[in-house]
Amino acid sequence: MALIKCPECGHQVSDKAKTCPGCGIEIAGNIVGKKKKSHSVAITITIAFIISLVVALVGFYYINEKNQQNETIAFQRAITSEEPLIMQDYLLRYPHASRERRDSVEKVLARLQKIELDWQNAYASKSRSTLKAFIEQNPQNKHVREARLTIDSLDWVLACERNSVESYEAYLKEYSNQGEHSDEAVMKRDEVKALLEAEEKALQDSIAANSLLDVRK
Repeated sequence: MALIKCPECGHQVSDKAKTCPGCGIEIAGNIVGKKKKSHSVAITITIAFIISLVVALVGFYYINEKNQQNETIAFQRAITSEEPLIMQDYLLRYPHASRERRDSVEKVLARLQKIELDWQNAYASKSRSTLKAFIEQNPQNKHVREARLTIDSLDWVLACERNSVESYEAYLKEYSNQGEHSDEAVMKRDEVKALLEAEEKALQDSIAANSLLDVRK
């Protein structure tokens, strides 16, 4: 037997008493009710905890699954993009991606960085042979068009330096009349040809005039 406080008046009363001698309130019913209420609260808390745990696990699974999907999409984009910046972004955003995937991206990135360095060296050299070698080794690279334009420009400068009918015709033949300077090449070739023809005619006229003077003498 133990003494407890009456829930109504606060007097000390035996927990075995049916009623409080002070106020007459039922004691046994209140104790049972409290126990039932306490048990019900415990069950409610337990259920709420389980539900919260399930929700958290489902949320974690969903987020993890979504992250894996995003990482896969980013990997596929990086490995096929041929763009160093996209690959570097993948490596920064997914440091915990599989070693196999990171190695694949790093390998392609290193190859592209080498090609970029080769291009910078080829462009700086202004060498026709070096630029042609770059095109042959990297036919699908984004710098191929610029390399061809640079070669075109170099060939045009050489043609202008020689400034002959043959040099302009060689330029036109090399680019099948589709070079960046084809129209200008045709014009300059015709100008040089006309000048040569004029000089030839003047020479012939001079020879003819001298021959006529000799006859008269």
